[in-house]
Amino acid sequence: PLGTGGCLALIPEPLDDPLIVVNGDLVTQCDVGQLLDFHADGGFAATLGVRPHAVEVPYGVVHACDGRLVGLAEKPSYQILINAGVYVISPDTIKLVPRNEEHPITDLFESCLQHGFPVGVFTLEQEWVDVGRHEDLRRARGDQ
Repeated sequence: PLGTGGCLALIPEPLDDPLIVVNGDLVTQCDVGQLLDFHADGGFAATLGVRPHAVEVPYGVVHACDGRLVGLAEKPSYQILINAGVYVISPDTIKLVPRNEEHPITDLFESCLQHGFPVGVFTLEQEWVDVGRHEDLRRARGDQ
């Protein structure tokens, strides 16, 4: 009921070290040491683990400006970064989480940005599978 981040406000005492939070529907070989080193070296309030993801558009994409064609791209593929559901939260950052309220962890990252706190983006290069859908879980198990 508290969302993916609201439970952080339940931590009973202040932490001395950063906290790693991982979504429960992941299978990953994330190098935690590299992630924590990146977070510490950058002096980040929070670090978001990301993965590259290709988005393929099955249509021709039209680029227009003021009603005029300026370019065409036939069935392009775009590389974007997605939230990989792996996070590092510095102890002081947890204070931004409201008590006894539903709070998505992504809202914590938005709060960091609003307060001007530095937020790191760490690319997970090791194996990573989101198993939140049945077909993905079967694939991760090797059932397919």
